[in-house]
Amino acid sequence: MLSDLAVFRNIAIIETLKKCGLEPDPQDKKQFKGDGYRISVNGQKWYDHNAEKGGGGSIDLVCHVLECDFKSALEFLGNNYAIKPSNSPHKEEIIAASIIPAEQAKNWLKTRAYLIEERGLNPLLVDWCFDMQLIYADRYSNAVFKYGAGVELRGIYKNFKGSRGKASKPFSILYCSGKPISFAITESAIDCLSYRQMNKNQYCASIAGNSNDLLMEYCINLAIQHKVNLTSAFDNDAGGAIAHKRLLELVNERVIVTRRTPTLKDWNKELLNSQ
Repeated sequence: MLSDLAVFRNIAIIETLKKCGLEPDPQDKKQFKGDGYRISVNGQKWYDHNAEKGGGGSIDLVCHVLECDFKSALEFLGNNYAIKPSNSPHKEEIIAASIIPAEQAKNWLKTRAYLIEERGLNPLLVDWCFDMQLIYADRYSNAVFKYGAGVELRGIYKNFKGSRGKASKPFSILYCSGKPISFAITESAIDCLSYRQMNKNQYCASIAGNSNDLLMEYCINLAIQHKVNLTSAFDNDAGGAIAHKRLLELVNERVIVTRRTPTLKDWNKELLNSQ
C-alpha cells in the first residue's frame, strides 16, 4: 500500500492535470487552465493562482481540483492508472489505463436535471441523446458523453471535466428537419448540444477538445459523405483559433469551411445568455 501511495504521488503532475480535464495555456506551456483553475507546474509542485494555493504530488492536486477527500483521490488515480509491480515507483512504470465508468441508471434524473436546468438544454434534445445511448450518468452522477471507445465526463456538482478511454469517433448529432445546410464541429459535447439547439438545420459534432486530428478527419469525411459544408464552431479563444487553423490544414480544400465563433467564449455560454 505504501508503495502504491508513492506511485500515485509521483504520477507526473502534467498527466494528472490532463486527466482532470485541464488544458495547457497556449501562451504559457507551464500553466494549465480549466473551469475556475489556473495552475502552474514546476516539476511535481503545483500552484493554483486563482485559489492562491499550492501543493506537491498528484494526490494533493486531485483533492484540490476535484474537491474530494484523500480516499476519493486515490480511487480516481487508481481507476485511471495501472501500476506495474515494482519495489520503487518510477514514472515510466505508470501506464494510463482506459477505464470507462459504468452506467448508473438510478442517477440519470439528477444528471438530466443538471443538463436542462444548469446548462439550458432542451429536454427533448437531452432525452433523444439518452434514448440514442449517446449520454448516460455514472455513479457520481457525472454526465458521460460517448465518443466511440472513449467518453467525455462533466461533473454536475463541481467544476470537473475529464475523459476516459480513447475517443474513436466524435460525439455527433446527425439528424435535423430536412436536408442539413452544414456540419458544425465544436470542442465539447455540451457545446455541440448547445449549438445544435440554436441551429436546428445543421448536423453537429464534438471532437472533445481542440486538437484531435483523428476526430477532425472523421468529421471532414462525414461532411463529404453528406455533401454539406463544414462550420468551424470552435471556442472564441486562442485554442479555438488554433483548432480552426488545423482543420483547414486537414481539409486541404476538399470541402468548404466557414469559421463561426460565439460572441462569448463557447456555445453553451451563448445559449444561456440568449435565454
